[in-house]
Amino acid sequence: MIATKTPAVEEFLRTGDNDRSEYAQGEKWEKPPPNRDHSSLQLCLGSALLRYGRESGNGEPFSEWHHRFGPEDNKRIYVPDLAFVCAPKNTQLPDYADRASDVMIEIVSPSESASRLTAKVEFYLQNGARSVWVIDPKERRIDVYSPGKAMRTFRESDTLIDPVLPGFELPLRNIFS
Repeated sequence: MIATKTPAVEEFLRTGDNDRSEYAQGEKWEKPPPNRDHSSLQLCLGSALLRYGRESGNGEPFSEWHHRFGPEDNKRIYVPDLAFVCAPKNTQLPDYADRASDVMIEIVSPSESASRLTAKVEFYLQNGARSVWVIDPKERRIDVYSPGKAMRTFRESDTLIDPVLPGFELPLRNIFS
């Protein structure tokens, strides 16, 4: 990721060149385009979440949805790889999320620093996310974080479950194949 200094979130938004860019603490970060494995993983997981949302009526997933949220003195813009909003069908949602979604999902990119990813996960949890999934394609695992709880790790031989999504079960061999 490439970082550049930007004076404020408002200036970042005025540039209009921010479809895949993120903004945190005065810096703009350009997300690199996803490689084949990242894209395939995102599509598989997104499809499973879409099917779950439609069958359960528990909400819907979004891919690359801009989230603009946080305390007034620390507003940030993040573009998670996937997000899931738990809401009844036909709930009107804004064009840009103004709070963390219920489930925020990040797929580890080789160019993303561990400290930046950790800071992002912590910000999500401190600002309303009920669950954060960090997917490591290289290690073939998903770490699930929830506020006030110990991190849970799911490996390729496991089935991913999350209390935030009752009834959602995803054998990880299906997405890490």
